[in-house]
Amino acid sequence: MLGLSPVPFLTFYFLAEVHYLTMDDINRTECSFPWPSIGFWSNPRCCEGKNFCYLPLIRRDLKFQEMGLRAGTPVGTSLIDAHAGGVGVMESVAVPDSESKEYEKGAICHRLVLVCGTSTCHMAVSRSKLFIPGVWGPFWSAMVPEYWLTEGGQSATGALLDYIIENHVASPRLANRAASQNISVFELLNKILESMMQDLKSPFLAALTEDIHVLPDFHGNRSPIADPKAKGVVCGLTLDTSEKQLALLYLATVQSIAYGTRHIVDHCNAHGHQVRILTSLVMLQYTTLSSVNDPRLEPFPCSLPSKKKPHLRRHPRVSNNTSQKRYEFPGSKAM
Repeated sequence: MLGLSPVPFLTFYFLAEVHYLTMDDINRTECSFPWPSIGFWSNPRCCEGKNFCYLPLIRRDLKFQEMGLRAGTPVGTSLIDAHAGGVGVMESVAVPDSESKEYEKGAICHRLVLVCGTSTCHMAVSRSKLFIPGVWGPFWSAMVPEYWLTEGGQSATGALLDYIIENHVASPRLANRAASQNISVFELLNKILESMMQDLKSPFLAALTEDIHVLPDFHGNRSPIADPKAKGVVCGLTLDTSEKQLALLYLATVQSIAYGTRHIVDHCNAHGHQVRILTSLVMLQYTTLSSVNDPRLEPFPCSLPSKKKPHLRRHPRVSNNTSQKRYEFPGSKAM
């Protein structure tokens, strides 16, 4: 229950919730309310869930028929987008490890989930609360129950790639070529880069951008510098307006995004996290892993989903992409 007064109306209703939709009261569960944070978003009266109670799972037919749900259908609580993506892949097992009989119990504490799209959220959990300058959190049970959530982010990633490509003079020609080959613009750019690497006898793909560099803070820096007024930079431009030059600019942008993630990972690890592997959702499928296969970005392997367009269904039913583990909260009844 709430222990604050006054409560900002829009903040309180920031997330829709199954409990509110079905019970018609103003009680909120801890997972769908943003105030369990005890980081720089914190309020001393809100820390560690002291002003909340866990609500039991409900069994009422009211309004569930409107959602097309049958009695007994497992229904999860609402999660904001990055949290939903994070919990969906946080406990997934990579294909080479799927047949292993033993799986490290604390494996999720060594993972950083990249929920990619217009921007990117960097989701990591820990058993202890870690205060990291410039990174949101720690949030108790906000994504994975009984774990502290740390959330970093890059304000523009997919949006930055779109901006770089669409505002280049060669973009219309490139789009027409891609359409004629029935492939995406990203796939065509990747082909151009591979061809350039062979023609120039480059030792590796990332070396193509030795003379062009991008600082990706076109929409500010969310983490770890936390400066909304930060600006982006492109260094190394010439009068070249060819498709090859666009491909190089695209590659430099992808690299800059990768380095931004590396900056966040190093910063989090320096403050107590133990990230060893990156798991990515969505956006990197549309670029290419070879584009960011820069030896200087090691030693962090990256695991990608097998589906080309993984997503969480916008529906109350439990998605196949979500975690298979069922969590029980205090005061709740297991399904």
